[in-house]
Amino acid sequence: MLILFGVRRRATRLAVVMLLCPSCQTPAAQVIRRLRRWVTVFFVPLVPLGTSYDLTCTMCGSTVSLSPRQAGRYVGSAEAQPPGPAPTHQPRSPLGAAPGALPPAPSSDTQPRA
Repeated sequence: MLILFGVRRRATRLAVVMLLCPSCQTPAAQVIRRLRRWVTVFFVPLVPLGTSYDLTCTMCGSTVSLSPRQAGRYVGSAEAQPPGPAPTHQPRSPLGAAPGALPPAPSSDTQPRA
């Protein structure tokens, strides 16, 4: 009888916050992830081994480990921020007509120039 077992890591994105990157010193979006390790049998996760948190810069790609308390604080601040502003204007076509409208038909009083 053959039993397949191993360890699997699963990452879950918790939030995206705007912070100053500790590595590249650029204000950029930072992704907060929760990483969990599991013992698997026949590729089914059964027993959790541990949880860790990290912060990844979207600009330079550097990753910094976080404590659970820091991750909770960042996630809480991301949830408290209001969503971005809603668009207030409709995009226009190059001809100035509403989107989806047909261009104006040529008028019959204009003659082609010779």
